[in-house]
Formats: sequence, C-alpha cells, structure tokens
Amino acid sequence: MGVMRSQTRRGGPPEDEFSPFGKAHTIATFQGRSELYIENFKKLQYFSCNEICVQTGSYRMRIQGKQLKICFFTPDEMKITGQMELICFC
Repeated sequence: MGVMRSQTRRGGPPEDEFSPFGKAHTIATFQGRSELYIENFKKLQYFSCNEICVQTGSYRMRIQGKQLKICFFTPDEMKITGQMELICFC
C-alpha cells in the first residue's frame, strides 16, 4: 500500500512543513487504513478503542474505527493503528 500525506488546509495545496514563523505544521501520514503517524500536534484530547481526537494548530482531527491503539506517543509525534473507518478534520 502507498503512503498518503494529508493537506493541512481545506481545499488548498499542501503547505511547506514549516511556517514563516518557524513553527511546524501538523503532518499526518497514512499507510493504508491501518496505520497513521501524526507529527507536530498540540495535544491528545480524547481516546478510546473506537475514537481518538487530536488537537492540531488550526483544526481537530477525529479518527473513528475499531480496535484503535496508540502504539507510541511523544510530545512531537504519535502512531495510531487499528481499523480506521473515518477521519474528520474539524
């Protein structure tokens, strides 16, 4: 399966990894429907085996699915695995 990177703005082109102010944008890297890496997020808001919510700089990312797990979590990045069914950017 290929790797897909998300856009950081709705409807716009992907932005550079760093803003003009030196703060990194959030990067979400998907590997199929079972792995998601998130870098440069602000905080983990909520998690359960069916839903994970992550606050980024300008939006909230909500992942819904089954058997969701946070495999690793650092202040800068996290890896989520499981059967991902829906990912919303609010």
